[in-house]
Amino acid sequence: MKFPTNQLLYVAILGLLGGSGWQFWVTWKERRAQSPTQRRELVRSVVTKSMARAEERKPEAKGPPYDQRQFWESFKLANLTGKVPPPPKDPREKVEKEEEQPVDKTPIADICTIVCLVFEEGESRAVVRYTPTSNIEPPAELVKARETASAMPAPRNVPKNRPRKGKAKARPAPMPRNPSLEGGWTHILDLEDRLWPPFAHIRLVRVDDNAEFAEFVRSEEGGKEGEPEKLFRDELGLSQEISEVLYEAKLADRRKPAEQKLAPLAQGPFQWIEGEKTRRIKGDYHIGRVDWDAWNKDSNRIFSREIGTRTYSRRGVSGVQITKASERFKQFGVVDGDVIIAINGQPVKSKGEAIKIGKQLYKRGVRRFEATFLSRGRQVTRTVVAPEKGRGR
Repeated sequence: MKFPTNQLLYVAILGLLGGSGWQFWVTWKERRAQSPTQRRELVRSVVTKSMARAEERKPEAKGPPYDQRQFWESFKLANLTGKVPPPPKDPREKVEKEEEQPVDKTPIADICTIVCLVFEEGESRAVVRYTPTSNIEPPAELVKARETASAMPAPRNVPKNRPRKGKAKARPAPMPRNPSLEGGWTHILDLEDRLWPPFAHIRLVRVDDNAEFAEFVRSEEGGKEGEPEKLFRDELGLSQEISEVLYEAKLADRRKPAEQKLAPLAQGPFQWIEGEKTRRIKGDYHIGRVDWDAWNKDSNRIFSREIGTRTYSRRGVSGVQITKASERFKQFGVVDGDVIIAINGQPVKSKGEAIKIGKQLYKRGVRRFEATFLSRGRQVTRTVVAPEKGRGR
């Protein structure tokens, strides 16, 4: 008797498909009935029970603990060749070698720059920024924090807000950045704090009373300490030598008595050399008749239209910075960017004050005016000689 093979196969396939469809339908209804939290709890309970049963059925381990690291470490220390191991090294030799290493003599200005100084009795501090060539070793937690911050995704581009009716809100303007202070690690130092390796032998010992510079001391060979090294703030991009010269000049000016800052009522014999045009003779600028007549006619218009100024105050130096100078003023050696600090020893803080001081001195009989400028990082003095009243005409 021959069985109907094709019919049996069809019946079996239909049965499998029906069973699969029914199982899918039951599972789908259970999945809809359960929340995501319930499903996670169900899977967690099944996995926990399976692991517990596996632990119960685990046979007891007999023999050496091959799965423990301590066993393999003891196996590595076994002396299988019979050779005598070398004697342990004396730790004092390492200390002596470390003491023999020469002390780094890199100038402090090549290691870091001053960002900010705070002077307060007992709580002075300095904020320094290490130069890219210093190769310092910052703490591991700071390095990790910087790597984490750099790995964060950049903010998405925010579409510009549409213009709204009414008065727009004022937004703060971005502060200008000093290129010399960009980049590098920043370190906040209290007194007696040390720099990061390999300059841990350098520590902060003092902050200037006017917050102009900080002093550092190096630990030299034999436990001795070197001479204090000054590090001035680097806001103008000047060298340390120029910063020190400006600081000493400012101190010298402060030490002068107040009466010495006033110009004398007379300056000896008349020194003006007559001429049609302004000339420079033996380093002094002698005002010509043409310029003198123009100033006597309308000095206010000349000073308001032919020269532009703004207030200047940096690193303890105050004055008037020239932003625009006409050809009339440039013949006296004045260039854009120069800062007028004083006239005949009297400090100047505005253009109006400079004009007022000049007129007062002229009325008192002064004909020789010495103007102190800060020009291209150097302090210079330019002398201007004026004629007597009526001599220029």
